[in-house]
Order: sequence, then C-alpha cells, then structure tokens
Amino acid sequence: MTDDVTAEIITSIGIALASLVAALTGTLTVILTRRTSENMRQALIQGNAIHTLVNSNMGAQLRISAVALRQLANRSADPQEIVIAEEAERLLREHERKQAVVDIAAAEARHDAFQREAASQEGIASPKPRRTRKKT
Repeated sequence: MTDDVTAEIITSIGIALASLVAALTGTLTVILTRRTSENMRQALIQGNAIHTLVNSNMGAQLRISAVALRQLANRSADPQEIVIAEEAERLLREHERKQAVVDIAAAEARHDAFQREAASQEGIASPKPRRTRKKT
C-alpha cells in the first residue's frame, strides 16, 4: 500500500467516526430533551396539584375561622369581636371568589386540552386555546 492510499483510508475512517459521533450526539440530545420535557411536565403537574391542595386547605381554614369567630361574636355581642368575625367572613368570601376564578380557568384549560386531543386524533387543525386568567 502506498502512503497516499493509507492517508486516504485514515481520512475516510476519521470522517466515518466523526459522522458516527455526530449522529450519536444528536440522538442523545433528542433523548435528553424528551426526558427533560417530560420531567418539566411532571413538575408542572405536581406544582398545580400542590397549589390546588394549598388553596383547598386555606379555604377550609378560613371557613373554620369565620364560623368560630361568628359564633363567638354572637355569644358575646362584643362590637370588637363582631368586627373580627366580619373580617374573617370577608376574607373567606374573597378567597372563594379568587378560587372560583382559578376553577373556571382550570376547567377551560381542561376543555381546551380535550378539544386539541380530539382534533389531533381526527387529523384536523386544533382550535386555539382560550386566554385564561392568572392563578391567584
């Protein structure tokens, strides 16, 4: 074998190896990106579940406080305790109003996701998602 042929073989092997490394790198990037996307999706789902749980517990605590403070105010008829009971009831109503907004937005998001999924299964263009309000 001549030196030119040997150099050509070595160059060809180098190019083949570089192509293989590039292909493997691309494949690994796709795999890692999918895993990262799935991990982020799972974190978002867990975050939403935690947010829902915290809001639910907050609502329960506000309701307990409002009921207990109203009973105390009714028994004592103390004007200061009546004001405190009214404030507790106001906070409960405010929380319930904000929670209703979140619940409506979540229902709309579920509805939109269902429509997109149904449209994708039928092979038609999916509708644009509605603009929802921010969570509180």
